[in-house]
Amino acid sequence: MQIEFVNHSSFVVRSGDVRLISDPWLEGTAFDEGWALLSKTAMPYERFGELTHLWFSHEHPDHFSPPCLKKVPEDARRKIQVLYQETLDKKVVDYCKKLGFGSARELPHGKPVVLGPGFEFTCQPFVGFEDSWSLTRTKDARILNLNDCTVNTREQIEQVRAQVGEIDVLFTQFSISAWDGNALELERRQQGARKMLQRAVLQAQILKPKYLVPFASFIWFCHEENAYMNEAFLPIEEVYETLQRESGAEVLLFYPGDVWSYGERHDSARALARYQADIASLATRPRIRSRRVEEQELQETAQSFCQRVKEGASPTKLRLHLARQIPRWRSQRGANAGPAWRAKLDALLLRQEPARVYVSDLGRSYTFDLTHGLRRAELAEDACDVALGSEALWYGLKHLWGGQTLHINGRFRRILPGGRGPLFHFFDLAAEQSAGRPVAWKRARENAPVAKS
Repeated sequence: MQIEFVNHSSFVVRSGDVRLISDPWLEGTAFDEGWALLSKTAMPYERFGELTHLWFSHEHPDHFSPPCLKKVPEDARRKIQVLYQETLDKKVVDYCKKLGFGSARELPHGKPVVLGPGFEFTCQPFVGFEDSWSLTRTKDARILNLNDCTVNTREQIEQVRAQVGEIDVLFTQFSISAWDGNALELERRQQGARKMLQRAVLQAQILKPKYLVPFASFIWFCHEENAYMNEAFLPIEEVYETLQRESGAEVLLFYPGDVWSYGERHDSARALARYQADIASLATRPRIRSRRVEEQELQETAQSFCQRVKEGASPTKLRLHLARQIPRWRSQRGANAGPAWRAKLDALLLRQEPARVYVSDLGRSYTFDLTHGLRRAELAEDACDVALGSEALWYGLKHLWGGQTLHINGRFRRILPGGRGPLFHFFDLAAEQSAGRPVAWKRARENAPVAKS
């Protein structure tokens, strides 16, 4: 069995007649031009002709990249079977079929499927999220790919271990991948990075792989509005040394183009030196600049966003969603969570306490809610919840999943404590609708606030 590292979250497993690639993002930007690849991909699109299967862990654009898929030669597409988790909407498999891939197959959750002689593959969505992990079993080894799954706690990791059993190789994320503090909150962001690294250590200690491969974090924040986030990345040598010292596994650091035969020695020092050089070059790389979106276009886009959300969410769904969000919202706004929460819920449903947004390149403040859309407000910048550029706000409103993108690319600044809450509550509702996730009374009750003395 051989593993070829492609880039970021993508690698190819070769065993027997099967050539399986995961999550191919080979070039370009992702998350509204907020992310770019740290290192250049070595694998050309022509080599997709060698592959038999392609698996996507989830729809995020650093894993499922339509611009990259369109560059795969048509004759290669016809020979590749796409694999994806079983879904209600069939969006991914339908898209791949229209793009001309040979076939697209949704996999039953948690059940192994045979892709070829001596090659089994299992895909398991992580409960409550769009992410999924995979277990590849060949005649030589068992490979667990956790990618972006937020398997954070000891209990969650042990649940995965109970399902997969012993593994030989673990691929897992090791660094920050979303907003975790403003530009001046460097210490907070660095703590977040160390927390991610320690999560990888804990996963390895419990899952006990022979080999640990840190991946899914080889990106940089490439926009002028989020480049400050690069300061929080831990030195790659610290990552490697910590994992080597504490994980209990042999750490394999792969650089794009590296090929490893299972059980053989791998020279991680070479990959380490190349990543160090790439990271050192970030200071001189050009940043992507914003475009200005005028107020009328912003307001029209906001109105369309509200209409789509309301069409897809009945008053009952809105009520349930707000019930689930109220504990955080009230805490963030400093309100006391008491037994009158149901009255507060009804009030929110009727008038939807607006988010207060300062659009920095327009130099104006606005309120936003699902009833009135985006309206100009007479608010000082420091009285708003968040500040962001017009383009970032426009993108968040243009797509039902745009708010998720905004959280990941970090192209905003929190002004008031808890200021992310109000705007992102509306975005959360849109994202739930986009993903087709149902809202249940159980989830509302589980998140209801408890009266405090």
